[in-house]
Amino acid sequence: MLCENASMIGSIPGGSELLQFLSEGVYTFFIPNNEAAASLIAGIDLTDIGAIINIFEYHLIPDSKVFEKDLECDTEVTMKNGQTTTTECAGENFFQVGDGNTGELPQIVETDILTCTGVVHIVNQPILPE
Repeated sequence: MLCENASMIGSIPGGSELLQFLSEGVYTFFIPNNEAAASLIAGIDLTDIGAIINIFEYHLIPDSKVFEKDLECDTEVTMKNGQTTTTECAGENFFQVGDGNTGELPQIVETDILTCTGVVHIVNQPILPE
């Protein structure tokens, strides 16, 4: 489980608020893989804490554990920041798409990783708000 490693989240800008949420509530978290995270970090102002929190919250579904079997094509999902993403499908592949995603869409490449109070899915691109 990822709970043992969650403390590293607290060391990033805006991370303490996220860590508090992750330790108190049930959630589904779409986490970018290493390459996607690197591209996200390269494209964001790391001094803008509000933008960082917005991006993190745009990867979180609060109050719900959504497993792979629960994902439905062409369904909008409300994220923790109040905006929506859409679950899109192509064949057997699932994508969690934000309003700001163009080009290669965030494909869910690993699913159903259990944490202390939630479930994680790994995506190969960041989910971007408008």
